[in-house]
Amino acid sequence: MFVFLRYVMNYKHLAFSLSLLASSFALNAADYLSNADFESGIDGWIQYNGADGASSWSSTGGNSGPGCLKVVNDEANPSDQWKTQVHADFIEALPKGEYTLSFFIKCESGNGSVRVSIGNNYEPDQNVSTSYQRINYSFTSQGEPGMNFDLGAVANTYYIDDITLVCDKLAEKDTVAVDPSVYTEVDVNVKWNELNQTVLGFGGGIVYYQNWLTAHPYYDEICDLLFKDMGVSAIRLGNWAQDFNKVDVSHDVKILNTARKISDKDFFIEMSSWSAPSELKANGNLNGTNGGVKASLKKANGQFVYDDFAKWWKKSLLYYHENGIYPDYISIQNEPDMDATYEATIFNEKESDDVASYGKALAAVFNEFRDLEHRPKIIGPEPLGIGWNNLQKYLNAADTDMSMLDGICFHYYHSGVQTHAENQRYDFADDFIGAMKGIANDYYGDKPLIMTENCAMRSAKANDAVNMARIIANAMNYNRTNAYIHWNLIWGGLGEGCISLENPWAPFATEKGYEINGDYYGLCHFAKYVKPGMACLDATSSNSDVVATAFADAKKGTYVIVLVNNGTNHMVNLGSVLSKDSDKKLIAMYRTAPALNENFQDMGSSDIVKDNLIELPANSVVTLTLEMASADKNISADAESWIYCQDGEICFIANKEGKVSMAVYDAQGKKLADRVVNATLGLNKFKLENAHTGIIFVETTIDGILRVDKLICK
Repeated sequence: MFVFLRYVMNYKHLAFSLSLLASSFALNAADYLSNADFESGIDGWIQYNGADGASSWSSTGGNSGPGCLKVVNDEANPSDQWKTQVHADFIEALPKGEYTLSFFIKCESGNGSVRVSIGNNYEPDQNVSTSYQRINYSFTSQGEPGMNFDLGAVANTYYIDDITLVCDKLAEKDTVAVDPSVYTEVDVNVKWNELNQTVLGFGGGIVYYQNWLTAHPYYDEICDLLFKDMGVSAIRLGNWAQDFNKVDVSHDVKILNTARKISDKDFFIEMSSWSAPSELKANGNLNGTNGGVKASLKKANGQFVYDDFAKWWKKSLLYYHENGIYPDYISIQNEPDMDATYEATIFNEKESDDVASYGKALAAVFNEFRDLEHRPKIIGPEPLGIGWNNLQKYLNAADTDMSMLDGICFHYYHSGVQTHAENQRYDFADDFIGAMKGIANDYYGDKPLIMTENCAMRSAKANDAVNMARIIANAMNYNRTNAYIHWNLIWGGLGEGCISLENPWAPFATEKGYEINGDYYGLCHFAKYVKPGMACLDATSSNSDVVATAFADAKKGTYVIVLVNNGTNHMVNLGSVLSKDSDKKLIAMYRTAPALNENFQDMGSSDIVKDNLIELPANSVVTLTLEMASADKNISADAESWIYCQDGEICFIANKEGKVSMAVYDAQGKKLADRVVNATLGLNKFKLENAHTGIIFVETTIDGILRVDKLICK
């Protein structure tokens, strides 16, 4: 990820002009810009062009209040104002109409120049002096996605503060309305018997702001949302033990212990390192390239210090072990191809004079881990994106021994398709299909594929649940990923992450100091019911608007179908899925449709399908859960294949109708239930009278034959 998403700052909702003009009205700034007074940082503003680090936050010298945006332009480009440019997305596209944008600006010395550009609207160059002056810019919006300050014309240092936006006149609404009763029918087919990759998990990262979460007055409620209601099965952590005197993992420990206590499923932990310790780096800094010195490993006696890097990794891992954190997977370097301004270490696919080799660093860590008691699986190379064969160049390099990797991981920050602006990448999930297929063709079936980081890299938008679900569906169908880990399960400041946290040590702008964003619901459509161990199935749709993804646990007779529609209204025909002679029955349907204010809404367990048709509104996601209605296999001797405990219920699959005597005991021998069940073909359930978690023993008598199964209730 890029640096502007990683500032540990608090977002502030903005107060625009409250005065109503004769023919205008003020906008709620929180609906359009995530940061316009810069009192606590420059979150939401991205440097598009200019020298590295040209944009920063100044804590002094603001027009009102201390903070302001500081931009340094080193070179005059009179006709190329865009060569130093900072950008902010509107949280939602600006409605069509007439607007006035106002802001205060000054320069450090002499005279300067500024231009505002919004879509195809370009303000004439405006002179800037050493005193703050207010500049007004009137423009017509056609639904613009964001705005820019172009500061490249005159070399100077600029300070910008207190942006306001007023709508002078909204355009008349379109008179053509969409008739919601008009739906296009779409056929969905699932190949139930063709099992593809096994699911390892769905989840996200808790890499920053752990202390905000543990200090939050609604800590338990937020954890319930993540680990119980959504039920993540993958958690990503950062290895921040670069300095053992400063690292504090107590917040990670508390969060993980809470997750283990309340989660309804097993989850795995993946840990990535952002930087080697500064004393092992050539630039002597945890951050990226400094003063022209590459942010790679340093050399000793003419050789990169691979062994020292490996020893640090082992020592840091043992430190986490001592604190009760045992990662299942580790990646030795987050985005080794990214020379970031934040914590970073560069590793190239092959060694050069000033950059170390990823493969040689991997080999050193692999060898150092040989005698480790709790050895995690090593995954890599975790590059920034999958475009332009970026992943393959690391894996195919002569320095990389693939046998040392237990899995392959990567991020989705580029796809090789550059038809859209970077901040719009999230809205075009299908751009990734080509690169996804390339990875699947090269590596599917050999090692598990884990997508370890992706997000919108902008403030939340209304359709993010659909955007996120679409790229997850494509990842499962085309990339054949085994796990998908979103970047930020939590994030500090309103407007980003699955759940946005307000600063717990400051007054809240919202009722409870947190907000649930669309990413939460997009991830929930997969994480809630697609459990580790399920297999991904081939699923097809007759309309490109609708992507179908399906999963099965054939042993337990449970199935999940996720449908993602980023087009207009559709009616999905499930005739091939729920035909009259189907051995599967629909149990529940959950739907997210932002335009209808539906967020993972339970649509009920009856009358949700009429004539095998379900409504899929424009820009929506639906998760269907199914169970086996009749068994087509005999009862297996393997306990997990025919009997299990789920949500306080004993579930078993029978191959014939009849009475089954069942007695349930806890680990101390206390009887929890004694029941005669009139079993039907397929899946049967009965609820334990006494709620219980942990190990239980079930005595089952079928046709006079007694068997005992050991189960775990969560």
